[in-house]
Amino acid sequence: ISRNKGKVVIFTIFGALIGLFFAFTIEKKWQGQLQIVLRNDERSFSTGSLNVNKILGINSNSNLKTEVGILRSPSILFSVFEFVKKNKLIKSEAAKEMNFNDWRNQNLDISLEKGTSILNLSYSDTDKELILDSLNLISNAYQDYSGRERINDIDRTIIYLKEQIKK
Repeated sequence: ISRNKGKVVIFTIFGALIGLFFAFTIEKKWQGQLQIVLRNDERSFSTGSLNVNKILGINSNSNLKTEVGILRSPSILFSVFEFVKKNKLIKSEAAKEMNFNDWRNQNLDISLEKGTSILNLSYSDTDKELILDSLNLISNAYQDYSGRERINDIDRTIIYLKEQIKK
């Protein structure tokens, strides 16, 4: 080491300069998180051995992985993607090249907390201002979706029960 101390010093300084260059030039990325508790309904309208939920096609053992897939789907996330793209177009022309799948894979991390029905969602972006609004849009879109499903389930149950009353 003492014979090559000049080389060691040069490589150390060179490495430090490269590290500083990257530290100051790489764009900062901000992250926000939210948790969604997915309903796993165990309720059922049972009359004897007849399970009304099975007849109506209501899955009382909601598959949590399916719910995660629904949350990752374009039907839930595309409006959020359009919002982000519109806001990024104001600041940069490069946003025209944004692709939904790339945006979802690079900026969103959606996973179930092990052993629970809690969904962890993380959104990261270089624009700090977009994170909170994007998370709120995702949350509202999922709530709208789950509300529609609940209303459809109730409507099917009402139709079934009316037919049973007639019989």
